[in-house]
Amino acid sequence: MKLELKKIDLRFEAEEHVHILKGEMVPGCTTVSGMMPKEWLAPWAAKETVEYILKNLDEKFKAKILTNQLTSEIKSVVMAGKNAWRMKRDKAADNGTRAHELIETYIKESQEPLLELEVPEVQNAVKLFFGWLEKHKVEWIASELQVGSETHKFAGILDFLAIVDGKFTLGDFKTSSGIHPEYYVQTAGLQIALEEMECPPIEQRLILHIPKTGNDFEARVVPTPIAHDKELFLCALQFYRCTKRLKDTCK
Repeated sequence: MKLELKKIDLRFEAEEHVHILKGEMVPGCTTVSGMMPKEWLAPWAAKETVEYILKNLDEKFKAKILTNQLTSEIKSVVMAGKNAWRMKRDKAADNGTRAHELIETYIKESQEPLLELEVPEVQNAVKLFFGWLEKHKVEWIASELQVGSETHKFAGILDFLAIVDGKFTLGDFKTSSGIHPEYYVQTAGLQIALEEMECPPIEQRLILHIPKTGNDFEARVVPTPIAHDKELFLCALQFYRCTKRLKDTCK
């Protein structure tokens, strides 16, 4: 299947990671969907903080006798623990990005990557992807495709378009800790842009969750109605713009 989309004045500045639509910088779909509430984030951050502090206190004071005085070493561990969730997030993002790069290269070149030199988390993510691929009939149509909406002034880069088991599919790879509702909203934004660019009708949105550890691979067809998710995306887009104006005013 050959994909032909309406041409628009759109480019992606990779170094700054920004979308330029008709000469104007516009938000990306990931940025917009990131405005959605994240109920899972605070408990995860607290857990990472506690685990970091306990681990490092144990390493520092295993052979020492503690006094009632709060030593500078304890303070340093506690203060570092405050940012443990950020360090964990950034490390996970690096592994996820690498796995995504290898999968993207495979889709574009149909050549399986050499995994011997990759870290175990990356190896695992890619192997789980190929395990899913063996169970389904997939015809890749496009990968890492930049799309945009001139009407609503936003853009995004979709992971893939494919015919999966006979259905024209908008797909998104995730290597995060789970599948979160904002991903549904993100794919809805991409579909808004695709429809405006005269793409053939999308029959399903698919999240391929490929964890960096364990074997809990999941391919989830987005269960929420597309009309609902489009509405949420446009509300989030408006909220993003209002928040940005407020920040700009307060500078």
